Amino acid sequence: MNNGSHRIRPGGIFRGNIHENCGNGLRVFMLKDSLLRIEGDCRGVRVSSSEGNIWITQENDSEDHVVTEGKTFILDRSGLAIVYSLSDAKLDIRKQICPNNSLVATSCSI
Repeated sequence: MNNGSHRIRPGGIFRGNIHENCGNGLRVFMLKDSLLRIEGDCRGVRVSSSEGNIWITQENDSEDHVVTEGKTFILDRSGLAIVYSLSDAKLDIRKQICPNNSLVATSCSI
């Protein structure tokens, strides 16, 4: 796909780095029952669902998080995070920018 968009199907693999700054990022289309692994020091990465519903679990977090259409979840742990699509979903994945314009997430990949 073009324009920085990526489609993930069940059993499919996409690998890349979340290195874009504010205003840019990755747009990911997930078909229902797809999994997305987000790894590394991803604290501060924003996962927003513009369509569909997703479920997120993070390493060393006793809670799981459901993100519904139009909502955002900000990863607050380093390590592995798993995103599972409860329905077909369109996600925007971006780094959070600090007020001093420094990036919070330093080494994050999917």
